[in-house]
Amino acid sequence: MTLTTAITFLKDAVERSTPGGATSRYTFHDGMAYVTSAAIIAAHPVALDGTFALGAVDLDAALSRFDGEPTISAGEGTIILRNGRLRSSLQLLPAEPPTTITSVDDMQPVPPNLMPALKFAASFISKEGTWQRGVHLKSDCATAFNNRSAIEVQVDGLGGDVDMILSDSAAGYLPSLPLPSGWSTALPGAILFNWPNGAWVRCQLINISWPEVADRVMTKAGDVAPVAITEVWREAVDHLAVMAGDGIVLVTPDALRGIGAFSKSKVKMSTDVAKETAWLASELKTVFTVADAWNPDADGPARFTGPGLRGVVMRQQRR
Repeated sequence: MTLTTAITFLKDAVERSTPGGATSRYTFHDGMAYVTSAAIIAAHPVALDGTFALGAVDLDAALSRFDGEPTISAGEGTIILRNGRLRSSLQLLPAEPPTTITSVDDMQPVPPNLMPALKFAASFISKEGTWQRGVHLKSDCATAFNNRSAIEVQVDGLGGDVDMILSDSAAGYLPSLPLPSGWSTALPGAILFNWPNGAWVRCQLINISWPEVADRVMTKAGDVAPVAITEVWREAVDHLAVMAGDGIVLVTPDALRGIGAFSKSKVKMSTDVAKETAWLASELKTVFTVADAWNPDADGPARFTGPGLRGVVMRQQRR
């Protein structure tokens, strides 16, 4: 396995901001390259011997400049990468390989749409809180929830005994990878994925229960979503979200209006709504990325639906 292939697999798992300003790194040991963070340990085969580490920023920068796979040689306390006229010398850092379980006996096939479901759900994860910082996997669904919106994506074949919260880091990283060949939920507090070439990813779970109130909010919105979200809607919301920034979008019977900190904008269109409502511009744009219908006239959280998914989005106070 080439260095470029291994780093392409691993680089989105690197923590770019580490406690105390420690150097983010790739660790190499016995023909494997590793990335270790608080929530993820990822490994990929690589044709390099020895035990050492390289700074992630430096290695990523070097590989991004090369046209193809570099040749690799050892220097005095360094590793030297060459490609055409380009040469990069990277300092070797001290390293200890991760000690963790990398395989189990009961690996199962991965549900085919688990990774797309995680990609949809990741957009709705909260940046604050505890359980809100992850994706809940249970009852053939992947669910994410914040204080402005929530989404529930169907995951056929997830299994009735699965009940766990995958971290935001894992939910953001896994969909960027090729489809795993297997997974296991048998490890205590963790979930393991593997690939035919020997790569694997171990994800630490959020050790907290998913609250019933989140499920009640999702159910209480009903299943009515009478207003189709057409390309006209999406183009209007995209435009207003750019203009409004962190502001709001007003939905009225004959127009959509954006209100930002220092700007106002408007798109004339028939909306098929009965009353004026206000929505956070950035959140409405996220919803419209996945939904094809919604219920803006709802008295409470507004239901939205899409292929294999449903969710809710909360109104905002008009400014």
